[in-house]
Amino acid sequence: MTDDTRLDAEQLAFDDDGRALHAGAPFTGVAVERDDDGALLAEDTYVDGLRHGPSRMFHPTGELAEEGVRRRGAWHGTVEVWNVDGTQAEEARYAYGICLESFTWDASGELVEHFQLDQESDMMRLVERCRADDEQGGDAGVA
Repeated sequence: MTDDTRLDAEQLAFDDDGRALHAGAPFTGVAVERDDDGALLAEDTYVDGLRHGPSRMFHPTGELAEEGVRRRGAWHGTVEVWNVDGTQAEEARYAYGICLESFTWDASGELVEHFQLDQESDMMRLVERCRADDEQGGDAGVA
């Protein structure tokens, strides 16, 4: 990201395609959301109007609630979610916005749900097409 702009998320408008705009142009920078008392609730990095880069949400008490990276608007990589007490509630791995695997724990730390994308599914074939296109320097059209 070449722009160091940091502004309040309320200053953004969104076009019909969902791109974030500031002063009529696609926004590049970090948008922050705060509660009425000024406590940080969220930070999202944008490039050319799309969430692209680190994304964080915070509990009203200030503890980190969710953290991950978005690529062209979609989750890409590991996304983690924490309870207000700091214990992990969820972890998921994404590629091009498609969940490859996720884990969910209850408040006592017991694993209560595990999901893994079927390696033979149409969604996995889409992920593989996107990966192949990336390796060739292309854009498979996945946000």
